[in-house]
Amino acid sequence: MHPSRVSVIDQTLALMDECLGIFEREAGHDVYARACGLALLKAKNLSVGALSLQFDGLGQEAGALLRPLIEYMELLTYLRQFPDRADAAVNDELPSAGERAMAISGDFQGLRKHLNLHASHSSYSHYSISHLFNPDFTFRKMQTFVPQVLGVPHESFRLRTADGLPDIVAHQQE
Repeated sequence: MHPSRVSVIDQTLALMDECLGIFEREAGHDVYARACGLALLKAKNLSVGALSLQFDGLGQEAGALLRPLIEYMELLTYLRQFPDRADAAVNDELPSAGERAMAISGDFQGLRKHLNLHASHSSYSHYSISHLFNPDFTFRKMQTFVPQVLGVPHESFRLRTADGLPDIVAHQQE
């Protein structure tokens, strides 16, 4: 059986937490672990923020968080390829995100351009505003979450709280 998208999200966040724990244990004496750990933590926070916006029915607006998320993903790749740059990272002395992307032959330039045009900045493009209208062109004042976006039937979707943090999971039908 193929796992649901929600299950994959849950597993990915758990894996990020495991990696963060490893980086955190070394961060006090290893600048590389500190730089990578901070980049991963920022990426995780942006992921959770974008996911939260998606759950609130604000998927297009979540794109505004996707752009810096991509930058942190590329920063982790940059640090993997150039570990000697960790000191520069923690001292905020790295080249620009675009220069880092070029140095690692990043694959996200097209997506970054799309986000610049339609999500990261004010825009009246079709992609930026079409979700703000009802079919009769009145304003849709409240966006709603559509569980099918995650490939989960509505009736199997629930919110659970673990360790005081909200966690969205899909439970298996018995």
